[in-house]
Amino acid sequence: MQLCPVCVRKLQYNMEFNYQERYENLAKTFLEIGGKFIEDVKIYQELAGAIAASLGSVGKPTLSKPIKK
Repeated sequence: MQLCPVCVRKLQYNMEFNYQERYENLAKTFLEIGGKFIEDVKIYQELAGAIAASLGSVGKPTLSKPIKK
């Protein structure tokens, strides 16, 4: 159950969520649900981990709407 990257970006733009938190929460929720969703847990854990690794010691990303000129 994954959205294409363009759809995720549109969703993020409008809802102003944090990507890392979203993937961590999806992994947690899918793990709790179990069954067929277990396959997606690893994917979302890896995505959250990749975001965390790319940030290093900077902290969580702030992904808000871009400033319009």
